[in-house]
Amino acid sequence: MESKKIIFYFSEHHNNTEKLIQEAAEGYQLEKVPSAITDVSKYDYIGFASGIYWGVFGEKLTQHIDKLTGLKGKKCFSICTSGSGSSGYVTAPKSGIEKKGGEFIGGFSCEGFDTYGMFGVIGGIKKGHPDKTDVENCKKFLNSLK
Repeated sequence: MESKKIIFYFSEHHNNTEKLIQEAAEGYQLEKVPSAITDVSKYDYIGFASGIYWGVFGEKLTQHIDKLTGLKGKKCFSICTSGSGSSGYVTAPKSGIEKKGGEFIGGFSCEGFDTYGMFGVIGGIKKGHPDKTDVENCKKFLNSLK
């Protein structure tokens, strides 16, 4: 029996995260937040993907995690895009997941086009990201989840 998989995501400004998961998350149901789906008991893997806004996951995604039911014992992960590409952001939703009884099993991060603050004055940074390599690396991460 094939696992049921879903990724809730929040992506605005440049839609870096949305572009990434639309290309990389084959076999996953994708739900942009706010989403009407709040009961995740029928899913085996539950992902949370967001751009990083002022150093944190999108607030709408964090609020959606708080609304979820059926997370207890579920394998959960995160995906994020940011101007820095820092892997430190992947644990951002971990406490909210664990508070609901979910098991945080890891995350994936990559660079994303960023025009925040002074970066906008210079035309932005990380133009062209996420790129094909980022998509392939995200696919590898998602395929490694078992």
